[in-house]
Amino acid sequence: MNIKQSNSKHIYILGAGPAGLASAYTLTKQDESVVVVDKDSQVGGLSKSIVYQGFILDYGAHYLCTSPQPVLELFNEILGSNKVNINTLIRVYWRKKFLSYPPKIHELLSVLSWEEIIKVISSYLQAKIYPNASIENYHEQLSSRFGKYLFEIFFKDYIEKVWGISGKQISANAVARVTTNLFEKYLNIFIQLIHNWFTSKSFTSNVSSNQVLYPKKGSGQFYKGIAHYICSQNQQVLLDTEVVQVKHNSFLINELVLKNLHTGPEEAHKCRGVISSIPINLLLQKLSPSPPERILNLVKYLKFRNTILAYLIIEGNQIFPEHSLYINDKSVQVVRVTNFANWSPDILPNCYQTPLCCEYWCDFNESIWQLSDQEILVQAEQELREIGLLAQQTVSSGFVVRLARTHPIYTVNYQTALLEIQDYLKQFQNLQIVGRGGSFSYFDQDMVLLMGMSSAKDLLNSLKAL
Repeated sequence: MNIKQSNSKHIYILGAGPAGLASAYTLTKQDESVVVVDKDSQVGGLSKSIVYQGFILDYGAHYLCTSPQPVLELFNEILGSNKVNINTLIRVYWRKKFLSYPPKIHELLSVLSWEEIIKVISSYLQAKIYPNASIENYHEQLSSRFGKYLFEIFFKDYIEKVWGISGKQISANAVARVTTNLFEKYLNIFIQLIHNWFTSKSFTSNVSSNQVLYPKKGSGQFYKGIAHYICSQNQQVLLDTEVVQVKHNSFLINELVLKNLHTGPEEAHKCRGVISSIPINLLLQKLSPSPPERILNLVKYLKFRNTILAYLIIEGNQIFPEHSLYINDKSVQVVRVTNFANWSPDILPNCYQTPLCCEYWCDFNESIWQLSDQEILVQAEQELREIGLLAQQTVSSGFVVRLARTHPIYTVNYQTALLEIQDYLKQFQNLQIVGRGGSFSYFDQDMVLLMGMSSAKDLLNSLKAL
């Protein structure tokens, strides 16, 4: 193994996704020596964009909401005028119909009978009058919040479809941790609407504005912009580079072993500090010396869901007006459909084709993960036709992206294991853990960026104390 004569003052950022790049940007602004490392060939992580037949396509739907302020300032600084304001239009497919968000009364009447509406209300009132004092899982939490009947007809199948397990196997605090759950917001509005309907009050949505910010040329434009700024300040972004080992002594990380995936042997790089956004289970495996056996055994309680993205190019335009559709129907496996033709005209090479992205969540051992790319594309097209999104339009081409460990699963026993692992990692005086996978937190893009910026400042404070 070669020893790279790198400057020991370098702070290494493991992962060039949103959290890692936000950390690197913040450190660069503080005139720190920064090296960003990622095994991918381009920056952006789960929020990057890819080019296919002239289309600029994101890894699913990624946009920036209008808060928090530090993230907005970063977004504006990097993109300037290269962004668009979008009033997002979202619908939910439930009981063979596409419902508005928030739902309209006539839509509710089209999917619920009067008998069911009465059951929803009575079940909801019963949950409020006789609350469950010992909630132990997601099933009980949502039943207590919305009533058992509504849980059964709306949440139960969707939870099992998305997470691959029943609500009884998911931690109760998932309600608080999964901060961007569309369906909880949807049901809150549903309950308010029913309540107001029967009390003769006018309906006012509590949901904040649907206006979001989006880069003109896709989500990846933002992250490429951050990487460009970092490099312009004579800092480094090493792509196609794997972290092989994270070496430490007395809970101080002093050296990283890196390997270029195409060109070189393993090289040792001295370092001053580390911010890691790689999945927390992978970080533990790379530590040298290895963590105690007990800590390694706890990793089995930290489970991730994988994502499959099936992109289809449809001949024709104006397929549907929504930006994204959430599919709450167990007869099909697709979870969300994104229509990129409705996001920004700058990501489209023409106006007569439409790029759609069908999103699937699964485990490694599920049958859909084992399918070939062509079989997945066939299934995606069939499901789009089954739910009525495609009629006579033809699919001219497509491709598949498989993403491992994209969504942390909050099983009932994850929190105890995670806290013990975090307590162990906190002993490292020059290490910060960030990102969705790194912190095992289901945060949206805004919060992940803020986490990266805050962790950079926390690391600098820790280094000053050494």
